Amino acid sequence: LMDSLLVGGSLLAELTNRHTPTNIVQAYELAYPKLADNTSFTDRVADLDGAELLGFVSGVKGKLFEIRYVEYLNDGNLPAGYAASISHNPNNPDWDIMVTGPDNETSELIQAKATDSVSYVTEAIRDNPHIDVVTTSEVYGQLVMQGYADSVIDGGIAASALSAEIGGAISDVTLTPDLMPPVLALALIAWSA
Repeated sequence: LMDSLLVGGSLLAELTNRHTPTNIVQAYELAYPKLADNTSFTDRVADLDGAELLGFVSGVKGKLFEIRYVEYLNDGNLPAGYAASISHNPNNPDWDIMVTGPDNETSELIQAKATDSVSYVTEAIRDNPHIDVVTTSEVYGQLVMQGYADSVIDGGIAASALSAEIGGAISDVTLTPDLMPPVLALALIAWSA
C-alpha cells in the first residue's frame, strides 16, 4: 500500500503541477475572445489536431508576439507620456498595436507579423505603406537584406522562441496519464525492499 501511494502520489503531483502559463492564456483570450469565454486553452488544444491545431497555434503565437512587443514598448522604450496598447479587435485588418501620446491622440499604428514568411510581411508593407510593420528577428534580418529596412521594425523577439513557448504549453496539455513512473519513487521502493 505504501509503495502504491508513493508512486501514485508522485504521478499525481507531476500531473497537477503542470499548468498553462499566464501569458499563453492571455494570448489565447486576445486571439479568440468569444471562444475563450466558453472554452479553456487546455480544452481547445485537446479538441484540435493537424492543420486545425497549426492554425490555432499561429493565432496564439501572433497575439503572444503583440503582447511581448507592447510590454517592450511600455517598459521605457517610448517617450515620456506615450503608451502602446493592443487593438481590441482580434482581427483588425490594418494594425495591431496603437501608440498614443500624452493627450490620448494616436501617435503611431503598428502591424505585428510573427511569421517566418518574408512575402507575408512584404505584402503587408505594400498594402499599408503608411503603417509600420514589426516582425520577428529572423524575418527582419532577411527583409533588411532585401532593402526593406526603412519599412520594418525588428521586434527583438525570435519566432523560434515564441514557437517553443507555445509548444511547451501544448505539450503540457497533450500529456497523457500513461507516463513512466517517477524514477525517484521507484528507487526509494527498491532501496526499502
